[in-house]
Amino acid sequence: MRLCIFYQPHDYPSWLGKGFLRPAFNLLSKASNYKRNPRDERYMKDLVESVFLNDYQWVEAKSLRSEILRKVEEIVMIWPDGNGYGWLWVEFRVFLWTDKNCKIMVLNGRRRYFQLTTQVWLAYWLRCFLERFWIGELIFSLIFVVVSPVMAGWDLLKGRK
Repeated sequence: MRLCIFYQPHDYPSWLGKGFLRPAFNLLSKASNYKRNPRDERYMKDLVESVFLNDYQWVEAKSLRSEILRKVEEIVMIWPDGNGYGWLWVEFRVFLWTDKNCKIMVLNGRRRYFQLTTQVWLAYWLRCFLERFWIGELIFSLIFVVVSPVMAGWDLLKGRK
């Protein structure tokens, strides 16, 4: 049996969006959604139907149980975006609760279908971590703030304006 797991994650934990931090996290959530471009549940159900026809069982991640995962031959995680943003707890349970012979696959919102091994999973997890906390943007901004005055000073010393 093929089990298709769907989960629509939140961008940030709800406790971060409380009080005076709410406007900042609302903006971060909007920017994150724009970058990820996640598909909605209806789109993903249609995609699963077109790929697997009637050979699947749809389940929400909230209702996952170890008994269910031990009985299946193939698990397909339905990522609404391209890299499984916010799926860490679901993926961890799937890897923990499935039999070693179970094939773990991913069908993402960009219509890519691939096997999720632990090595591939770690690479995707790193990308999600970098994306969630804007690490690349922060590093670029810090370098820009440090290097720009140095370059401007160098130009002034050389007589360029």
